[in-house]
This record gives sequence, C-alpha cells and structure tokens, in this order.
Amino acid sequence: MNAPLQSLGEQDLFPIQMGASAIEAKLNVLKSLKDPSVLEPQLSPLMAKLDTLNTIERSDVQVQPYSVLENPATPLNRDKPKRALIAVLGTLLGGMLGVAIVLVRFAFKRD
Repeated sequence: MNAPLQSLGEQDLFPIQMGASAIEAKLNVLKSLKDPSVLEPQLSPLMAKLDTLNTIERSDVQVQPYSVLENPATPLNRDKPKRALIAVLGTLLGGMLGVAIVLVRFAFKRD
C-alpha cells in the first residue's frame, strides 16, 4: 500500500496505515537527525550521563546495567517477632529444664 489512509491512530513509531512512501520519508528524516533528544526529550539526561561515563578512563571498572522488574510496595503487615510462639516455647523449655534439674537433684540425693 503506497497511499496513506485518512485516520492515523498513531500508536507506533511506524504505523502500517501511513503507506510505504510516508514511512520511507519518515525513516529518512529519522536517519538524518544528529540529536535523538529532539524526538524524545527524556534522552537528554541519559545522554549526559553516558558522556560523563565515557570521560572516565579506568579500564578495570566494569559497569553492569540493571532494570527494576517491579516497583517497591509497602508490606501488608509489619515484620515483628512472634511473641506468642516465643512465650510458649520459653514456657516449655523452662518446664523441661526445671523437671530435669529436679530429677538430677533427686538422683544424687538418694546416695
């Protein structure tokens, strides 16, 4: 299809409804651009950071890019010690230790 359609619901950079000649003209304009931040203003801070990184002349530094998969979210409940579990285990351990001490004292008193 060479001729463009009337309603261009442009969601993509090169929508197919533009027609071949319009896409070719748009591609030629994009290739002739020297500064990509004209099309995307958010690129200018990234380009400045890249220029700063390129000025660093250390060959032993390795930079590894990363991306965040999910945004951080606040937890639904607080992270806290389980007081009930600690109290039950403490009571059981104290009871067993008390019984053990009484049995050991009783065993040595019989002598």
